Amino acid sequence: MSKKRRITLIIVMILSLSMLASNLSGLVLAVQAADDFEEFGGDADLGTDGSFEEPSVPDMPSFDQPQQVEPDGPTPEELQRQAEEEAIRLAEEEAARKAQEEEIKRQAEAAAKEAEEEAKRQAEEAARAAEEEAARQEAFERAAREAEEAAKKQAEEEAAAEEAKRKAEEEAKRAAEEAEKAKKAAEEEAKRKAEESMDYAIRTQVDGGSISSIWLEAIVGEGDGLTFAAENVGSRDIDLIYGITGASANVFELSLISGSTALKIGGMDKFSINLDPAAPIGVYSCTIYLKDKNDDANRNTKYISVRAEVTGSPKITSVVVYPQYIKLAQGGSLAFTAYVNANIGQVEQDVNWNVSGASSAGTYITGDGVLNIDPKEKSGSLKVVATSVADPSRYAVASVTVQSNSYNVNAVANPQNGGIVTGGGAVAGGGSVTLSAIPNKNFYFDGWIRDGQKVSTATNYTINNVRSTITVQANFKQNYVTVTAVPENDQAGAVVGGGRITYGGRTTLSAMAYNGFVFTGWKEGGSVISNQPSIELNNLTVDRKIVAMFAKTSYTLTLSSYPSEGGSVSGSGTYKLGESATVQAKPAQGYKFQYWTVNDQVIGRDNTFKIDRIDRDYSLTAVFMKEDILTHKISSGVATTGGTIAPCGTSVVAHGANITYSITPKSGFAILAVAVDGVQVGPVSSYTFKEVWTDHVIAVAFVQTDAGAKAAVASGEKPQTRKVEKVLKSEAPAVSENHVVDIVDAASGSAGDEFVEEMDLTGIDIPTDEELGIVEEPAGEQNSGVLKKLGINMDEARMMIANGDSKSILESAFYEGVLDTYVENQFAPPAEVPDYHLMSREELEQLPVDYINPSMLNLSAVVEKLITPNEVLMIAGDSSATINISLRDADKTIDEKSKKLINQAVGQKPVKYFDFTMLKMVGGMPENVTELAVPMKVVIKIPDDVYKKGKTYSIIRNHNDEIDILPDLDDDPETITFATDRFSSYAIAETVASPKSIAIRFAIGALLSLIIALSCMLILMHHHVKMRRMKRAGRQIK
Repeated sequence: MSKKRRITLIIVMILSLSMLASNLSGLVLAVQAADDFEEFGGDADLGTDGSFEEPSVPDMPSFDQPQQVEPDGPTPEELQRQAEEEAIRLAEEEAARKAQEEEIKRQAEAAAKEAEEEAKRQAEEAARAAEEEAARQEAFERAAREAEEAAKKQAEEEAAAEEAKRKAEEEAKRAAEEAEKAKKAAEEEAKRKAEESMDYAIRTQVDGGSISSIWLEAIVGEGDGLTFAAENVGSRDIDLIYGITGASANVFELSLISGSTALKIGGMDKFSINLDPAAPIGVYSCTIYLKDKNDDANRNTKYISVRAEVTGSPKITSVVVYPQYIKLAQGGSLAFTAYVNANIGQVEQDVNWNVSGASSAGTYITGDGVLNIDPKEKSGSLKVVATSVADPSRYAVASVTVQSNSYNVNAVANPQNGGIVTGGGAVAGGGSVTLSAIPNKNFYFDGWIRDGQKVSTATNYTINNVRSTITVQANFKQNYVTVTAVPENDQAGAVVGGGRITYGGRTTLSAMAYNGFVFTGWKEGGSVISNQPSIELNNLTVDRKIVAMFAKTSYTLTLSSYPSEGGSVSGSGTYKLGESATVQAKPAQGYKFQYWTVNDQVIGRDNTFKIDRIDRDYSLTAVFMKEDILTHKISSGVATTGGTIAPCGTSVVAHGANITYSITPKSGFAILAVAVDGVQVGPVSSYTFKEVWTDHVIAVAFVQTDAGAKAAVASGEKPQTRKVEKVLKSEAPAVSENHVVDIVDAASGSAGDEFVEEMDLTGIDIPTDEELGIVEEPAGEQNSGVLKKLGINMDEARMMIANGDSKSILESAFYEGVLDTYVENQFAPPAEVPDYHLMSREELEQLPVDYINPSMLNLSAVVEKLITPNEVLMIAGDSSATINISLRDADKTIDEKSKKLINQAVGQKPVKYFDFTMLKMVGGMPENVTELAVPMKVVIKIPDDVYKKGKTYSIIRNHNDEIDILPDLDDDPETITFATDRFSSYAIAETVASPKSIAIRFAIGALLSLIIALSCMLILMHHHVKMRRMKRAGRQIK
């Protein structure tokens, strides 16, 4: 073997060993990937036909047998001899071929002649057979014609007889049928007439949608109501009767607003069902029935189930401050946010802020919660306290760690209710921080803004090499706005339009007045925005509530005399809206006119009184008094704020007559004291002067209750600084014999507090709410809405949580609206799914769980494991909780490091990148979720721009720089269902080859490399042995 050949073999062997090492390394990675793939449910092989062909292994050369020596070539003589023999053989073969051709030709000519003769013979025989067959056929046809004619004649005779018989039978049958038909018609007509009164149908609806149940809810003292329509959708007119049945029927009132009980076909009546404001706390139910007067059997009676819940006034249960734990740099600042939670409804969110633990006076917190840390602050720990203004016993504390040599990274949401932002705080110089943003329901994330520029649209944004204080804003935008359009009085008219409107879109509102009413304008926030019955709202970017105002087209003016024999009155009647009216009083003989009153308040002292504009029903009383009779004056007024007295001011009373005063506290107040001529008579609601024989003064004082103060706060009003607020009396007489009050104030009941009479309140104890009979349940004893639905108390809830039964509490919280989930899946498969945020509790409870969030198949199980027992307890107390999940396209926002790692996935070709994030907020405290205890099953649709028919797809996950391949768990080629327990960067990938198939190929490659290397080594070893033998043999010859 030459030296060059030996070197070549050595090089080939080295290259083969290198390929062996490379294939073994790839084999290890592929096996690891295959194990990961199978761990998530993947198949062993995702190839087209499920199999792989092993490349063939070349045969190995043998080095065991000795090499054969080739023999020398033939001599010239032998070559000549062989040529002559070959020529003779060829000549003999040619002669034999020609003889064979002649024989074949002869045989073919003989066969042709024989075939021609046979064909001629067969043709003659066929002609003769055809002639004989034609003769036989003619004879047969002649006989058949004769037989057919005879049969036809007989059949005609039989048919005539049969026809006569059939006609007779048909005539008899027809007569019987007509008799039976007449009998049935008579029976049906009788039945129709008997059932005619039962044949009707009623459809009940609200805003065009059919209803069979009604839910009402109110805070005690407020009441609630709903308007619905009843339409005659049957085939006849109805004499309608209606009513309420049930054990709680006494707390409901059903009224016919418009229409008539004579309900024509296609006609519609409007009804209202109202809950009594005086109903105490509790749950009530009744059934509404609507039927035809003649339907005694209730065959087609329409029933509506009504359920109502009356709850107590909202009570503050807790305060939550966010962030609860934060690191801030010296010299930095941060805006804290506080949430005031209530057991039901909404309460005032105002809090007082303060900071403790600071060593420097330059560290302080502003009234709106912005903490400023002095650059020289030496304390390493601060406490930020947020205290509820409405209930100072409720507060929350946030812990702040002050960090030196650091910079603050502040992340804020815009708008504040648009979403949740986590991350930020103090970052060491040169360090990095990751911020996360998840939109709230009805919002979507629009990107991060830094220094006025949009720097990223990814929900997770990392800032590296922090060298200064940075403020980043997470922008959120609304998907839609809600326009609520309602009539001020639903018995006066109806409103069409509004609802959910695309953000920046428009809607048209239309108002229609019922008979007897007229539309007067649209009002928003107390201001009239239009007088047109139809208005268009454009560029809607905020929620709006607009009220349609209606007024009666005519009003009744009622007049009366007191005493009745004192005189006569004129001017009463019916007046159109806006008209003026003039009334007159004419005293009888022996009487004189005193004044006109409305609700016992004096509105005029002339016997002729003009009402400039009629806009409501009025009832006026003309007061007369006998002439030449002794009279006395009684002055009345209020000594404090909080109520009215009627009549107020100075009243003239005949000697010996009686007069009664009514004292009415305003909402949130109680009567404190009533004094007559300076003498306390107790907190009475009315007082009568009997047989008046002298002048008197009556004064009344009121006190604001604790419950009233809290209610004021809850409604946005400021409570009084003192429970009893005196009203100062001016030096000039507050009242006179000529005083009057405005007729509108008198009619509305708001008059009676403008006249002041002083009262000595010394020694009068201010009563507690309990002494006043206002019993308020302790906050800790009152069940939340979540627990009320379950019918348990807080102690029982704690026991359920301790036993691991959190699911029932969480389900109740979801249906009560305390627990909410918001899923933003940009790749969710299209599905007709209603917005459950707009559904009633009853509709939600009937909806399958997997129908609520169809792209997150086991979300309820995930949430159950995600929320801690302590958080479940908070939710049981009606602390709000929100789970926000976002799955967004990240093709343009994925960081290069993560993209590079994902692209290295074995056997996968990334075609679409996305971010998958989850945030949890309980009681206002957000938490960025990175891992789950239970894998979440997610369904996404492969985007049309990357989907290729016939290809197999999977998911690549990069979590903390670890790459996993998640297989597709469904059978739909256009969707991917995958299971994951981590939130980070992902990619949809086209499967080029399965990990197992790649492992097999690497194994084959390694085997081939090993075989080649061994072959080269054996050849070299064989050559080496041969050379040694040759050298040994050479030495022996010498």
